[in-house]
Amino acid sequence: MKKILSIARTEIRILFTTPVAWIMLIFFAVFCYIVFTDTLGAYAAAQENAAGAGHLSFITEGLFSSSSTGLLNKVKGYLFFFIPLVSMGMFPKDASGGAAALLGSSPVKPVEIVLGKYLALVVYCLSLMAVVGISVVIGCALIDNPGIPLVLGGLLGLFLLCCSYAAVGLFMSSLTSYQVVSALSTFAVLSALNYIGSVGQDIVWMRRVTWQLCMSGRVNEFVSGLICSEDVIYFLAVTAFFIYLTVLRAGRMTTRGKFWKTCAAIALLVTVVTLSSVPRLMFFKDTTATGKRSITVPSQEIMQKVKGPVVMTSYVNLLDDANLYLGLPGRFNDDRAYLKNYLRFKPDIKLKYVYYRADAGSPTLEKRFPGKPLDEKAVLLADAYDVDIRKFPPVETLPEADLLKKEGYRLVRRITLADGSSTWLRVFDDMQKLPEEKEISAAFKRLVDSPVKVGFCTGHGERSIASMSDKSYGIFATWPWFRHSLVNNGFDPVSIDLSKGIADDVTVLVIADPATPFSDEELQRVQSFINKGGNLLLCADASHRGVADPVAKLIGARIGSDILANGSTDGSSQDQIHASFTKESLGLVPSLEEYAQEGFTVSMPGCVEVSAESADFTATPLLMSGNDVFPVAGNPDFEAGTVVPAAGVHTGERCTGLCLSREIGGNIQTAIVLGDADLFSNNELQTEHYGRQAANFGFLYEAFRLLSAGEFPVETPRMDSTDNYLAISPHGVLVLKWLLIGLLPLLMLLAMLSITFIRKTR
Repeated sequence: MKKILSIARTEIRILFTTPVAWIMLIFFAVFCYIVFTDTLGAYAAAQENAAGAGHLSFITEGLFSSSSTGLLNKVKGYLFFFIPLVSMGMFPKDASGGAAALLGSSPVKPVEIVLGKYLALVVYCLSLMAVVGISVVIGCALIDNPGIPLVLGGLLGLFLLCCSYAAVGLFMSSLTSYQVVSALSTFAVLSALNYIGSVGQDIVWMRRVTWQLCMSGRVNEFVSGLICSEDVIYFLAVTAFFIYLTVLRAGRMTTRGKFWKTCAAIALLVTVVTLSSVPRLMFFKDTTATGKRSITVPSQEIMQKVKGPVVMTSYVNLLDDANLYLGLPGRFNDDRAYLKNYLRFKPDIKLKYVYYRADAGSPTLEKRFPGKPLDEKAVLLADAYDVDIRKFPPVETLPEADLLKKEGYRLVRRITLADGSSTWLRVFDDMQKLPEEKEISAAFKRLVDSPVKVGFCTGHGERSIASMSDKSYGIFATWPWFRHSLVNNGFDPVSIDLSKGIADDVTVLVIADPATPFSDEELQRVQSFINKGGNLLLCADASHRGVADPVAKLIGARIGSDILANGSTDGSSQDQIHASFTKESLGLVPSLEEYAQEGFTVSMPGCVEVSAESADFTATPLLMSGNDVFPVAGNPDFEAGTVVPAAGVHTGERCTGLCLSREIGGNIQTAIVLGDADLFSNNELQTEHYGRQAANFGFLYEAFRLLSAGEFPVETPRMDSTDNYLAISPHGVLVLKWLLIGLLPLLMLLAMLSITFIRKTR
């Protein structure tokens, strides 16, 4: 050990008495501090412009971990260029100065020489981390409640990366006596290690190995807040591997012996990094303050209920042009990374892929290959994506052909539990495409807790859940490729005919804008459903307001007979009511608080007033109109001109949404009565109102959460940001910038000149 430390001291002295190491350290500092102060200045300016509005959030992440502006993310790119330039002379300088011959004839072992030189490089890596550390200390001192574990985890990842680069550079310097060749060779090897992850991803036996040997992206996990044993072991294994190769190179062993030992080292490296990626052997530490790199506690509780192995089968259609790229064979490791947080809590999830071809009716495919037969399109697509068409047999050969037809032959995943129960996990028609935690957890929850069956009444002109027309409810209820629809969030919406009865497994009954009266027998069935503790959503509408009132009376509510008019002059139609959440509703559903604070309202076109008249239920007003609303009798023509209140009618707030609840059979029964049925319609959910932000979908979500007693949709709450204030002004950042970019590098330059002067005078 003494010899190793002695060699390390000598190498450190040589490093820090040469201008090259100091100049690179100075340039590294300047680059880091420019990035740091620029981002800090942007946050300080935003805070000052907000005049204390407190709109900043997650400052620690933005300052250090952001993929676009974060200092630590930028530093990893700088290390790629600086470390090879430092390590390139570790062995060549010995050859040119005669030290190699002296070391070769001394009693010092090759392993001691290598470890001594490597330890010197580690010290230089620490000096680079110290430069970054100055920014970290200053940043954390200026941020209120900084996320210190997040930053320390990022620094750990950078240090491990730095040490791995140093080991590669040390090995490459041992192969040549030319420093430039050493540096270029190091760049080449590091580039190969970052590129190898894309090699052979469509070959089953190869993709796991090449992906695990890849260095690219591993530091991102540390920087973004997740310390994973897989990544730590990888960096340690790669470092040890290249140090071992350097020892072999420096030793006096025969070429044949070196070859076989190198092969053994490669085999050991592959084995170690592959085993480290086995989900059962992995350990994690989420360093974010809000736990954003882990699934939330409710999702963890759901996964704990999943017993036995899980198979997640992806059905990939070659002719599904819009989604094919997400299911290609080369995406296997991307899928594993995408599901990594779930694999942490359920390591026996197995990913399976079934490939086929069928006509998915893709309009983009016809545009790309107009007039071509389907089989020829398949061949052309296979060539375009560089896949073997023989892996994509016709859909008729699959036992799941009928099920896939119902899914439109689109890319879809099927989750199957050990007991054989299964459910779909779809991709969606939005920018995100892939399901997020809410949808994934909802899919697992419906398997372990059963879905909530929602019966939508039909037979009296109610809103349809199958139609995509403006007035219908198809989008939010049954549209399979809309991530917020009920079918993708744990509900089973079905159409029911009250004349035929209500099935026992229906938990929630929805009656939306009936156009014709119910028979006494049908009302009796609704009453029986309510008496058993069933939950009810009743949506009245101005166009048929009298029809729904008999149903409302069953739960002690009343629906107004007059349409509500808006007296404001904001440019919207007078029958467009913008209802706000009440204080009582925020107490009942705290998650609506954010909408209320941001000024969101619920858009209700053609609305009537609702009220409660029975003491059997506890009534809570959910939605309240503005102060300028008044009732209008009959069917006024709002397009003909301005409607004014009739004599004796006063403007004021009107309740447009009411929640009625009571305890029955040990459970809380909930009924929601709304004065409008259009607020959940396909048209209204997609309409933007000038000068207004609509919270219709947020309200819809929370309404069904109340009706399902909190079972669905799955709630995935995250803690709010705590690092929301920066204790520095833009002027202060400017002063700090000059100190870090001007004074500190100047002091480092003076230190370099002093050391060089002292060395020369000696």
